[in-house]
Amino acid sequence: MPAVHPDPGRNALSPIATPIPSHNHSAVPTLKPGITDDDIAQAVVLSSFLGSPRKVVKVGSDMVAKLGPGLDLIEGEAMRFIRSHTGIPMPKVLDVFEKDGCGYILMEYVGGGRPDEVWHNLSADEQETIVSELSGYISQVGQIACPGGTFIRSVTGGPEADRRFSSICGGPFQSEADLNK
Repeated sequence: MPAVHPDPGRNALSPIATPIPSHNHSAVPTLKPGITDDDIAQAVVLSSFLGSPRKVVKVGSDMVAKLGPGLDLIEGEAMRFIRSHTGIPMPKVLDVFEKDGCGYILMEYVGGGRPDEVWHNLSADEQETIVSELSGYISQVGQIACPGGTFIRSVTGGPEADRRFSSICGGPFQSEADLNK
């Protein structure tokens, strides 16, 4: 699985599977060869976030970019981790970097409708099947052994925030009891 190296001289995706360091996202290279800032600016917007400059755009026929200022690049690393440690269907992350204060997660395009747009058109049986699948995905995540010991942290080993409650980062924590203090 490709990963990003913190080498400012690089301008391409790396074929080597090493995680980006959690302490330095800003030294990561420019856009994928053949993809320009103009391509991103002219891309089809698939999703935007109310009141935020963040968006998801389709670049060409086979790539999507999630981008915006303040985009947490650990999201891309978490996607890579989940894809490599579970059977959960997940777009392949092609690159994760920051450029000029804007975070980018480049990933393969996977067709289909947005759940919030198609849910109401599904039968009760189809909805139940999806809920069951999601439950299975949550179980798979719960079964992942924590590399390097049992403690609570981001996939890169550093602090992380539970975005449901706060944007303040904390940890890593040695135990659930330490987290709850």
